[in-house]
Amino acid sequence: MPETITTRLGILPIRSAVEADAPALTTLLQNTQHWLTEQNIAQWVPAAHEPLLVNTMIEMGGAYVIEHNGQVIAVCRLLDLFPTYWTRDPKIASYISTLTVAREFAAQRIGAALLQWAEATLNRQGKTWACLDCYADNAKLCAYYAQQGYIAVGEFEPYPGYIERMFEKRLSHL
Repeated sequence: MPETITTRLGILPIRSAVEADAPALTTLLQNTQHWLTEQNIAQWVPAAHEPLLVNTMIEMGGAYVIEHNGQVIAVCRLLDLFPTYWTRDPKIASYISTLTVAREFAAQRIGAALLQWAEATLNRQGKTWACLDCYADNAKLCAYYAQQGYIAVGEFEPYPGYIERMFEKRLSHL
């Protein structure tokens, strides 16, 4: 039985990203980056979602997509490989990355449902912690993660002028 999430659009399928998704994912991520830039939010480094990098992301595994009417509208990555500034042991924690929903589908509870799916998936894998981060100056996104039960645990400056806020959430094992 395929996995699904429940949103305001109804029940949507979630599946592992495949090579054929690369163009749609590249467009989704680049469109989101352009929108963030228009909002004066430096969420991602320039060129973070060039086609070669998106292809590599898919090849690495752990990327999942949500579709609606045959269109990829959201992505999320579940990784045991953490950025260097995290100290959580990947045996008990995973890193949620690249959580992105197409702007035209904002406010449909897709992001929240995708986070809940990710947490349930990690919980089934025996993980104790879900970790994620975002640009510290993105007040709306920081508040959103807090509303989803994530606790800010620190900040890190991976390069001058860019501060990442690190969040984590303790998972309850079923």
